[in-house]
Amino acid sequence: GNQDTCECPYGYSGQNCETHVIDECASNPCFNGATCVDGADSYTCECIFGSMGTHC
Repeated sequence: GNQDTCECPYGYSGQNCETHVIDECASNPCFNGATCVDGADSYTCECIFGSMGTHC
């Protein structure tokens, strides 16, 4: 069949570039036992009780 292929931007793969392949949490950017949640081109830190801020 006639299959369209996408040329994905850096960090994405898959038939429609739907898969994000870079893990922004790989560098462990969160402090004080916070949980890092990887997102598209960003991350968020879920702080434990008593810490706050971007990196907890």
